[in-house]
Amino acid sequence: LIKHARRRGVPSIGIPRGWDNFSSKLFLRVIPDTLLTFNRIMPDEALRFADVPSDRIRLVGFPQFDQYKGSSWHMSKEEVAKRLGADPRKRWVSYFTSGGFLTGIVGKDHGDHMEMVRDAITRGELPSDIAVVASVYPGYNVAFRQELADVPTLRFGKDFYLSPEEGRLFMNFIRHSDVVLNFGSTVSLESAILDRPNITLGFNGKSDMGVPWQNRLSTTLDHVLHYRQLQDTG
Repeated sequence: LIKHARRRGVPSIGIPRGWDNFSSKLFLRVIPDTLLTFNRIMPDEALRFADVPSDRIRLVGFPQFDQYKGSSWHMSKEEVAKRLGADPRKRWVSYFTSGGFLTGIVGKDHGDHMEMVRDAITRGELPSDIAVVASVYPGYNVAFRQELADVPTLRFGKDFYLSPEEGRLFMNFIRHSDVVLNFGSTVSLESAILDRPNITLGFNGKSDMGVPWQNRLSTTLDHVLHYRQLQDTG
């Protein structure tokens, strides 16, 4: 479409799907006349990795998060809990499974980290009014082990694209979380926007020490450029 537009002298505007597209996805096959970017890092990445001339790049912010800053999308914790099957009276430690190649690194059932939190509650190392709740990466068929079958879990559709209503539910799930756990996800940005404490899980689970260096989650996080830049902010 962009190529045909250029042949006919019709200007084109393009925008990446996400903040990590230049550092961890594919190259641009076509460069639009104007490329819109989200943050101060992306223009440098567009020039470095995609050869986009700097005079074609505009910095506009994150359109996908516009609704996060207004109250029109807000839902009560009771509403979210009802959709999730969770207890709204408890404080939620929200666990977000990974997607893409990280699923193979962390493990398909993602059980260890949730089990560790629940065991700490049982031992009295964490307060009893805490509940573990989960969200499965959109489009991934993650089945938790039997011991975790009762964990209230948010699941969405068949692919990564969320409908507006799904996006609203997802945002409020994060907004009502007391702590957000993830494996190096855009959820880290969303929890920052919504002022939720975020913990990046940088180890593979109970068997972490027995995992070969090249398969360790900590090694991956050390070498994923966009996430390193996020970590460097403190």
